Amino acid sequence: MRSSLSDGNLQRSPTFPEDPERWSVDRYQLPQLDVQSIRRLDDTLQVDSRRGVCKLTCDDAASFDRELLPMLDALRDPASAVWSAVRDQAESTAELIPMLRELDHLGLIRECGPVDASRAHAAIERAVRSWSAQLGRELAAGPEQAVAAVDQLADELSEPRAGQGAVLGEHSFFAMTLVLQARSLRAGAPAVLALLVAGLRAAVRRVRLGETGAWWCGVGEMPASADEDWSCGLIDLRVVRRNLAAAGHLVRDAVSPGAARRVRSHRAPVDPLSGINFMLDLEAELARILAGLGPSPAFTALEDPALARRVIRSAFLQEYLVTCRFAECLAPLLSRRFAEPLRDAVHRYFAEETGHEAFERDYCVRLGFTEQELDRAEPLPLHLAFVDILSALAGESPIAVFCASMFTRGAISTRNVLASLTRRALPDEPLLVEAIGDHLAADGGADHGGVGRDWMSRVPLVTPRIQREVGDLVAYLAELNWRMWDQLVRSCAAGPAGAPHS
Repeated sequence: MRSSLSDGNLQRSPTFPEDPERWSVDRYQLPQLDVQSIRRLDDTLQVDSRRGVCKLTCDDAASFDRELLPMLDALRDPASAVWSAVRDQAESTAELIPMLRELDHLGLIRECGPVDASRAHAAIERAVRSWSAQLGRELAAGPEQAVAAVDQLADELSEPRAGQGAVLGEHSFFAMTLVLQARSLRAGAPAVLALLVAGLRAAVRRVRLGETGAWWCGVGEMPASADEDWSCGLIDLRVVRRNLAAAGHLVRDAVSPGAARRVRSHRAPVDPLSGINFMLDLEAELARILAGLGPSPAFTALEDPALARRVIRSAFLQEYLVTCRFAECLAPLLSRRFAEPLRDAVHRYFAEETGHEAFERDYCVRLGFTEQELDRAEPLPLHLAFVDILSALAGESPIAVFCASMFTRGAISTRNVLASLTRRALPDEPLLVEAIGDHLAADGGADHGGVGRDWMSRVPLVTPRIQREVGDLVAYLAELNWRMWDQLVRSCAAGPAGAPHS
């Protein structure tokens, strides 16, 4: 079949390659051939539509009346069995697909399915209500100050304090984590943040009004920044559940003993300092901070070979999940109009690292994870927060991201701890040693600070204010890195590696 679409004097005969990854006609839910009339004119079919007049020709004109006309007429009915066969990829429709793709390309097929996001909204609201009820039950069993702290946290997430310094002065490590993470959600998932705030406030009402009280008021009206995501159905239930579950862990930890931050930066800012010298000072400060935190919790697993194996496998899984979001962490930097040498350095690193999630996934498969387990796996709460915080910093403070390379590519990155742990815990396991691959090499004297130093050497100066803020952030990220390992080890001690986290 060949076709042309005319509108006045406009005629075109399109040809296009199949690209199922972008769009395919079988992705319609309830398709319909959207034409007003079909009639035969000699050896052509003239199809009248809102897009204009389309003329169809066929090498076998005799098949018009016998096959093509009845087929096209049937396709005008969205309930036709022909459409069902197409969606089911029946063999009988194989020869029909090229024609359907041509008709679809010409805009002659339209979706007749319902344009309603109410089912998705209802499922999301049920998830938020259930989460709020559980959190409310736990808060009701705790001290009154925990309820007040969660109420205050909801206000903080809804209307953040201005200025980085106010956030960095936060006493609770987990509350600070939620506040920093909210910056990423505010920019990249505003509806998720609005749902989280609504859920926190509902949990507080449940405590104060009682289980039988009118504590649930729905998710409420979305703020302007979240209205499009919500009203147009751009928000995904799995993403909502993931963020609610992670936030729930952080909220519980924030009102529990041990929530206080363990380390802070004690480096006094000096007069404007060159970027590379500031980076060198931070490296020295980081050594003191790490000493204050003590050995990585990962190495506590060395005493139990079975636990060590689970920790290593789970760490690979979490690294894979983090690497899948690498582009989000660096993308804000790509649009910044840095001086050309710095811009080139950032883009070069992005190009070098893009696509590494395929290697990380392969490592996980070689370590025994199934494809289904990888697809269902969720990041641990602090791993999710780590990526969100890096993404937010990339949009707000490039220098903070440059210096954070110590935690992504530097001396205490997951890769280096993982390599050292594997080498020490299971040196005679060929599968693990093979899977760790270049990670082991990275542990033995590689240029850990190369990326960050490269970036910071292109920063002319760092003001005292930025020194103070970035120094405090680095201290926080060091503790976050430590607690990420602690959470991972605890999760492995509590259950088998590879189980999806909820």
